[in-house]
Amino acid sequence: MSILHYLHLPEQGDFHNLIFLVDNIQEQKETNTDEILQEPGEEESESEIGNNNNNNAINNNNHDPFYDKVKLLDVLRNMDVDPHSIDNSTWSQVPTWKSITEVWGKEPRIYGLEESCSKFRNEIPAHKRHIAVGGIFSTGTNLMAQLLQHNCGIPERIEWIGNRNKGHGMEWQVPWGKHNPFRYRGNHSVKEFLRDKRDPKLEDYLPVVTIRDPYDWMKSMCKHSYTLRWDHTRGDVGQECPSMVDEKTGKIRKITAKFGADSLNRIPFNNSLVGVWNTFYGEYFHKIYGDVPVLVIRFEDIIFFSKEITKTICECAGGKLLGPLSIYSDKEASVGDFHYVVGSAVVGKGHGPVDNHRNGIVDSWIKYSKPRSQQKEKFSSTDLGFIQKVIDRNMTNFFDYQVF
Repeated sequence: MSILHYLHLPEQGDFHNLIFLVDNIQEQKETNTDEILQEPGEEESESEIGNNNNNNAINNNNHDPFYDKVKLLDVLRNMDVDPHSIDNSTWSQVPTWKSITEVWGKEPRIYGLEESCSKFRNEIPAHKRHIAVGGIFSTGTNLMAQLLQHNCGIPERIEWIGNRNKGHGMEWQVPWGKHNPFRYRGNHSVKEFLRDKRDPKLEDYLPVVTIRDPYDWMKSMCKHSYTLRWDHTRGDVGQECPSMVDEKTGKIRKITAKFGADSLNRIPFNNSLVGVWNTFYGEYFHKIYGDVPVLVIRFEDIIFFSKEITKTICECAGGKLLGPLSIYSDKEASVGDFHYVVGSAVVGKGHGPVDNHRNGIVDSWIKYSKPRSQQKEKFSSTDLGFIQKVIDRNMTNFFDYQVF
């Protein structure tokens, strides 16, 4: 459940007023660009902005709560949600679009887009194609899968199967298992793949792998480590976590993980927690196990560019956005042409306690828009130094993840 579950839907007249409001804001944006681009507190340092609870979200224009938030207003309108039903104290925390693009850029960053799409379409007949999601723990895999299942479909495959609900071709996990490393491709198969009577091949699946800012991901692992095990204290980032190096001995703490593909054994990784991030994504990024078509997408882009990135992935495999489709895992219908996942997309055993506000759209925009300099806060100097020394700079540079 997210904050949006508690909203009252607008009456018809209110909804038309919302449309007028968004159009009016857009008109102001087009006719008075200089005023819109001028941010209050622009001369403040990045740390001062962070300390003031993301002052980029605090607007001018007589403190209009919707100032420079047209994109989010459009999302809410698509969901038939009245923005006035969200209190002003919450709106004051919502970032302006300018501040979001300053943090994450003006468009998604996708690895493999140029070489993988044409290769996949040329080699795999349209009716046989699948798009399947993978990624390490806590990187938005379920969210990405639901966005694809709700909105994308491969027309030739739908015609071949006979209906969109079963024939859209969007799979919630790759054949070797959602959280399993790429090394298990061809060595392990999930039951959905094995039981498919249409005899699919591994090559029929375009993997879409989610990646997350390494500092933010490590913070998440400190709170809930899933199957990762190393000598640390669970909780917030600090002296005791991630604690990748023993400060007394200088030795790197050993870390292991257990994956569904090899549930009887624990797999060791080099260079502690940051080494897990390096290794998991390096197997795709550096093509260690073969030149296979693959897309690697930022978790942050799923949050702020939901429609754009879903459309790009869909079209990569020859699919189209076909309008919202109600599926079992998220039945909240959209009134617009795109279904945004409202509630928490992290469900099921093993995902930790579910907060009422976790992964709701408004809450996510607030949470993941903070200045990236805040990512390093509370990490020990030893951990920060170790990250600088061993993190894969080729990947952080490509995805525009800062190293502190």
